[in-house]
Amino acid sequence: VGAIYSDNINLAPDGFEEDDFVYRIAPSISLASLGRRYDFRLDYTLEALYYQDQPDSTEVYNQGAVTFDLEVLEEHLFLNTLASISQVVVDPEQPFSSNNVPQIGNRTDATRYRIGPEWRQDILGSSLNVRYDIGRVNYDDEALQDGDYQDLNTDWTGPERDRGLTWAIRHEYRNYDYELSEAARRQLAELTLIYRLNDGWAPFASAGMESDVRNRTDASLEDGIWRTGVRRNTARTSFEAFYGERSFG
Repeated sequence: VGAIYSDNINLAPDGFEEDDFVYRIAPSISLASLGRRYDFRLDYTLEALYYQDQPDSTEVYNQGAVTFDLEVLEEHLFLNTLASISQVVVDPEQPFSSNNVPQIGNRTDATRYRIGPEWRQDILGSSLNVRYDIGRVNYDDEALQDGDYQDLNTDWTGPERDRGLTWAIRHEYRNYDYELSEAARRQLAELTLIYRLNDGWAPFASAGMESDVRNRTDASLEDGIWRTGVRRNTARTSFEAFYGERSFG
């Protein structure tokens, strides 16, 4: 619980300032339960702003997420679920706020649901992870289109080594279906070679293909991509720098 005082609540020019008190309440709750084959988490925050001299400007928002992950087949098959509510910008060409209270006014609630299986497998020292999710997003504001989506992610990483050559393969597929607009699709496939040196340093090079970013309705792998750079991971830091090229430049 708190209060904000401003001597120019609407950011008016000199001579037109108006002061106001804004009272804020943001109670939150977090719950977690971890079992041998499941992981449940709930986080929720109610955020309310009340303007003393402008009661019509009162704002109330809900923010939260519930996840439930279940281990169906021990160490291999998992079922992941999510339900959440958050806020998104309605019109990116309009200002986020008309006053100097640190709050975004140009926003609406987005309710998201997601469920999908995940498969994990060790293959000769390498690790394969395949995850598929289907979901839906509903918006309170009628100016935004509700939509269904599908995400497919495949990551195959080579053996973990302190020194020497290893590799990683990544594939992504995205599909978004809207109420009125055409469906949007995207795909990417990439191979990365990593050479681990002393002290956590690891130069790397990646190459692959992705769909044309200018054609959002076709997920065909048409454009080549590449990058090369260096990483360094320690117990306390992570660093990466690279140069490359993608379909958009």
